[in-house]
Amino acid sequence: MHSSLPAGGTKLRGYVQEVNGVTSTAPHYLGPLILATKDRPVRIKFTNRLPAISAGGNLFLPVDDTIMGAGMGPDGMNSYTQNRAAIHLHGGIPPWISDGTPHQWITPATEVGPYLKGVSQKNVPDMWYDSTTGNIIASCAGQLTCTQPNATNDPAGIATFYWTNQQSGRLMFYHDHAYGITRLNVYAGEAAGYLVVDPTEETTLAAAGVPGTIVTNPTTGAIVSEDLAHLIPLVIQDKTFVPANVLTTDPLWQTANWGGEGNLWFPHVYMPNQDPSSLSGANALGRWDYGPWFWPVYPVASPYPPLVSAVPEAFMDTPVVNGTAYPHYTVAPTKYRLRILNASNDRMLNLQLYVADPTGHAINATGSDVSAGTGYGTEVKMIPAEPRLACGAAGAPAQPDCVCTATVTINCFPASWAVQTPGMIPDILDSRPGGIPDPTLRGPAMIQIG
Repeated sequence: MHSSLPAGGTKLRGYVQEVNGVTSTAPHYLGPLILATKDRPVRIKFTNRLPAISAGGNLFLPVDDTIMGAGMGPDGMNSYTQNRAAIHLHGGIPPWISDGTPHQWITPATEVGPYLKGVSQKNVPDMWYDSTTGNIIASCAGQLTCTQPNATNDPAGIATFYWTNQQSGRLMFYHDHAYGITRLNVYAGEAAGYLVVDPTEETTLAAAGVPGTIVTNPTTGAIVSEDLAHLIPLVIQDKTFVPANVLTTDPLWQTANWGGEGNLWFPHVYMPNQDPSSLSGANALGRWDYGPWFWPVYPVASPYPPLVSAVPEAFMDTPVVNGTAYPHYTVAPTKYRLRILNASNDRMLNLQLYVADPTGHAINATGSDVSAGTGYGTEVKMIPAEPRLACGAAGAPAQPDCVCTATVTINCFPASWAVQTPGMIPDILDSRPGGIPDPTLRGPAMIQIG
């Protein structure tokens, strides 16, 4: 996911394309993007290839089994496995049996136990497979009955979906939706793009000179024309990676179960104030008391507090775009069409364009100016978030395309900066050294097509 991560890589779950059990594309993150056409249905055969629990199929992230469906089955035992998976078309409007709801999960065909699929799991009735091989029986396609030997429309470890695509063109994504572990499976990599194109819309945009169009035949779905050279899909996520010194900041991180440096980190616990391994019995990183009293310290033999990995609003610290942290992409000086999808667990995004700092200067983490020649020449120049001269004030920096008078403010960066003190912009953000992008280096405007 990034060249600075350890050579062992980052452990992920994900999707790969198969045809009759044979992988047709090399595994990559994110998974295969599906190109669909408005009003032309897509059928999905989804096979759960995760290992059985006995073969290491547990999640490599903290699983909060206090959540209904995450670990405790209806029999009161830990019978709901962590290798359950489903597919949900986020933003799609398929029939209910193909919606991939939290109760439509399946386990691998190799799994054993009382609960091998969700109570709402229903397959498409006219998609038939050989129960011995899992391969499609083409001669029975579209039929509600099939007399071929070993025919089944409910094969073990397989789920089928029918997506109508009866909606306008848009970039969506399909992802896991298994009961109790959705947020963890999606964070672990079970997500991929799904692009619905509307032939009428794409033809109109292409005729108007808009770049990055894909025109398909509405009946067959075949591509009539495409401008992929100027189409850039951006699937944006946020992750946190386990640092080398994880135990100094998260002493309850279980490296053996969840992975060491470079693997995915996820918030997982309300850390107690008590620490039986400390001479003082106190934990400097603690946030809560294990019991009603700080003293006595809970016994060393007691289990750690529950793994509360259902934390609300888990904002991670590293942006990941199209499966790469801090990616670079070289473009020509022309117009491009960006298809943008926010696939973060919680984070909201404010996307802006800037010219790279021509002087090579930037503000580092301590607020000091970093001189040229230190590798910052390709970065956006940041200025401290503190009061600065407002647009139109004497000595204020020029802004491209900015019209600023006593009564009119157009295209000024940012337009919401009101002059509360004569000639000065009020304090922006919270004055952290990271500051704000230099408004004098604002890039071209983005035009939203809706």
